[in-house]
Amino acid sequence: MDKFIRNNFLAICITLAVIFAFAKKATIFQQDAPKTIQPIIKNTNQEIDATFNSYWKKQGVEMSQFVLKQDSVKIGEVTLSFTLQDFEQHEPKEHIQMLSSVFNQKNIDYKYSVTTSTLMPLNILLRPHALEVSSSVQAIHGTEFMKLKMAPKSYAVIIDGNLIKKEEHLALSKTHNEDEIWAKIRQNPETLPQGEFDIIPSLTYWNTVHKTPEVQSAKAELKNYEGKEFIGKKLKTYSLNCPDLKRNLTIVFEGDFPFQIVGWQEENEGKVVIGRSK
Repeated sequence: MDKFIRNNFLAICITLAVIFAFAKKATIFQQDAPKTIQPIIKNTNQEIDATFNSYWKKQGVEMSQFVLKQDSVKIGEVTLSFTLQDFEQHEPKEHIQMLSSVFNQKNIDYKYSVTTSTLMPLNILLRPHALEVSSSVQAIHGTEFMKLKMAPKSYAVIIDGNLIKKEEHLALSKTHNEDEIWAKIRQNPETLPQGEFDIIPSLTYWNTVHKTPEVQSAKAELKNYEGKEFIGKKLKTYSLNCPDLKRNLTIVFEGDFPFQIVGWQEENEGKVVIGRSK
């Protein structure tokens, strides 16, 4: 036996190492696939993109009007605006250029309105997520307010209103958030997350369902538009699905710069609302 072990010592060690690795699920065949399928993207810093800056500096504030319909019945209107904005960060002191988006929605009788604003840095490679997102809902019962504010290691969550439980020192991980998608489309849609990943669904959603924001699992896909409901040039769609919330959002936009948004479809627990450009 001793002679057998001496003659086959190396083979025995390798066999034991392989058995141990499989037991610990440490082989490459047993590793989970990465959550996000994200290609390598060019032009992730719009601060230095001449075409981008020329367009947006000339535009000033760009505003687009949309009609909201549910079951073919008009239920409201949306004004979606974008503008370049400078942001002075104090700690550390830094000048940051951003594309600001404001989503303003009013229902048909003007007794209910939502305003959501997002500050998305132009250098997505350096700062891949929004610095701030805020959302306020004005209704008969009063005003509900939420805000995500970028902190060194997380998003600080601020909640003010009567219908949502306030929690001190609430924080969420620095991950994708749904409200930054609109600005990312206008900057460079190829930077949008695809595949499976974690996301903070829109603050508008959390405000309207009167719940504290949470990180959710999501799936997303960017592809050519194949429908006939929306009109535009070389249309593309970005579809986002949050299965645990039964929430889906599909945004339709033109495939060439400046990537104009022409409409969207939003579904929450089977209720579908379509936003179409006027």
